[in-house]
Amino acid sequence: MPLGNLTACEKELVRCTRDGEEFNFAAWANGEGLTGKAWDEARIVDGAIIATLLRGDLRLTGTDPVRPHPRGLRAMGVALLEGLDIAHMTLIAPLRLGGCYIKAVEADGVRATGDLTLRACTIAGAVALMGAHIDGSLSMTGTTLGAPAVPHGLCGDRLTVKGSVFLNSMPNGPRFKAAGTEAVRLVGATINGTFEMRGAQLGEEQANSGLKANRLTVKGSVFLKSAPDGTRFKAEGKKDAVCMMDATIGGTLEMQDARLGGTKADRGLAADRLTILGSVYLNSTSKDTRFEAAGKKDAVCMMGATIGGSLYMQGAKLGGETADNGLAADRLTVKGDVVLNSASDGPRFEAEGKNAVSLLGANINGTLAMQGAWLGGATAGSGLAADRLTVKGSVFLDSTSDDGPRFAAAGMDAVRLPGATIEGQLSLVGATLTTQSGTWLQCQELTVMGTLVLQDNCYDGEGGTVDFTGANLGMLADQADGWPNKADTLVLDGLTYQRMEDCTLAYRLAWLGQQRASHLSHPRDVRPQPFEQCAKVLRQMGHPRDARRVLIEKQRHIQQKWWLDFTSQRPEDKWRCVPWPAWSNIVRRVRGGYHWVRQVLSRATINFGYSSLRPLVWFAGLVLAGWLVYWDAGAEPGDIMVPAQSVVLVEEPYATSKQLPDGYPRFHPFLYSLDVTLPLVELFQEPYWEPAGNKAPDNKGWFSGAVVRWFQIAQVVGGWVFISLFVAGLANAIRRDD
Repeated sequence: MPLGNLTACEKELVRCTRDGEEFNFAAWANGEGLTGKAWDEARIVDGAIIATLLRGDLRLTGTDPVRPHPRGLRAMGVALLEGLDIAHMTLIAPLRLGGCYIKAVEADGVRATGDLTLRACTIAGAVALMGAHIDGSLSMTGTTLGAPAVPHGLCGDRLTVKGSVFLNSMPNGPRFKAAGTEAVRLVGATINGTFEMRGAQLGEEQANSGLKANRLTVKGSVFLKSAPDGTRFKAEGKKDAVCMMDATIGGTLEMQDARLGGTKADRGLAADRLTILGSVYLNSTSKDTRFEAAGKKDAVCMMGATIGGSLYMQGAKLGGETADNGLAADRLTVKGDVVLNSASDGPRFEAEGKNAVSLLGANINGTLAMQGAWLGGATAGSGLAADRLTVKGSVFLDSTSDDGPRFAAAGMDAVRLPGATIEGQLSLVGATLTTQSGTWLQCQELTVMGTLVLQDNCYDGEGGTVDFTGANLGMLADQADGWPNKADTLVLDGLTYQRMEDCTLAYRLAWLGQQRASHLSHPRDVRPQPFEQCAKVLRQMGHPRDARRVLIEKQRHIQQKWWLDFTSQRPEDKWRCVPWPAWSNIVRRVRGGYHWVRQVLSRATINFGYSSLRPLVWFAGLVLAGWLVYWDAGAEPGDIMVPAQSVVLVEEPYATSKQLPDGYPRFHPFLYSLDVTLPLVELFQEPYWEPAGNKAPDNKGWFSGAVVRWFQIAQVVGGWVFISLFVAGLANAIRRDD
């Protein structure tokens, strides 16, 4: 191609490239004595010369082209006012430009031998590398490229780099900056080495995205973090500040102290279905600088992502009051730990949004640690939403230390764990949970194979509940201050556990008494299972008497339920089109009254079947009452008790002087009462004495033989009943082995 006459600067550039030297325009211009306008004009280089020279077919004189040295073209300080167009070319040598001004770089489809370096350059337009292939590394450290009005700062869709990509800021020097509708675009790119953007600044508020790297493949690690001199990595955009959806990273992803998105962005970090073989670091390293991500939808979105190592987010700040999610990590798979805690000597982990942290269906092979974290807010739907979460280690929702920040979660559901499975322990020690007419802890169908630890917790707000419906625990290690100190706050129906640390009866009865009021006494909603489960564990742990007391308390609530069914009007069911007929209410009330009376009698006589000795107390009371009655009735002349043998009554000694025949048993009030009350036992009293007549003696008033006779009948029936109840209760106690 005709190149015209080369300027002196261009000739020196060609010579240096041919001889393997670096061309430094400033040193050359000073040697030539150039200043002012001459300096500015001299540094202008035709980009076509560089392209042709690197292609290996630049011909100046004769027929032999100028071949670049294997070191390649290295130039400092030149200006390419018309840009550099190497699109679809094959470069036979590396290219290194430093401190240069370039209008734009057109390199789509280029095949570059060695490295492609644009160090500390100013590029007014875009760098286009779509479908390019670079055998070495791509470096733009300290370069500024693009403008808000251009589509891209760097566009590298389907770019292939066999080495690494360095888009870093220079230590204590110029910063890598990229602007454009999409500041840096690497969709479908492949990088065999590492990908570094330390201290870079990408995009602006009006941009769509700072970094768009969907389907990016990096075989090494990715560093989107602060530079060694503390320069912070920042990315902004209206849609996604950093988008790495469906990307694959062979090493780690490090974004310590980065700042992503803002109030105008949809998402700070969009990493749906990201696959990383190593760990992810989205953490803060100091009190002054922390990892921050914000967006109207998701501050950090890692739905369906797979992490081969651990996820670290200590001290991070995510989302805001208007965000949908602070951390959206539904269906996340982590083979290591997930650490969302506050550093002991650093900032607190904070997440805000309608769902501050969402881990729906996530799978964590290690531990979930959230010590000292602050989640949600007054308007949040949930602080932690972890439905169907699976954790093979333990879950810690604790305070960091005695004087450190407490784990705090607020929202309609402060902490949600329904259907979750935790193979280790679940620890809530020193936590603060806040809700208004919602749930502090929603743990329906939760499975904890280890221990549930609830201690020193604070439950703020009114109308909240702790719901463990259908939960299954290995061990319950709780204290009174671990639960809400309010009535009508616990839902324990279906909760099962194998052991419990505190077996104190008074505490357990108070704990069971904090259940939802409808579960304790509502006519149609009494739940006996929590009492039965507690009694079962107490009995297994060697406390049979306490177990009986718990079961007695259960029966007391059932008795109260029947009383309410007897006295209260049935509320209309929403699904009924017509009201209950009058006869249905009558039948219901009669049935309720019958069962209530039966419960009252059962409680009074046998303590609902759990006091086998109580019938003996009633039996003894009946004997003592009879003793007083028969002692008053007496057998002296003129008294009520008379011999039962008719032959004695007609004999003269008794008829005239009340003298008994020899050998006839004398009347003893106590033995007579015991003989009447005790069935199947003969004490030689009842067959020989009986109350006589229906009229009382003059000195007895209403106390007649008929009254004593009726009392005797009642005593016989009562004796049979109480002895039968005692025998049945004794047999039941033997069967229960208590």
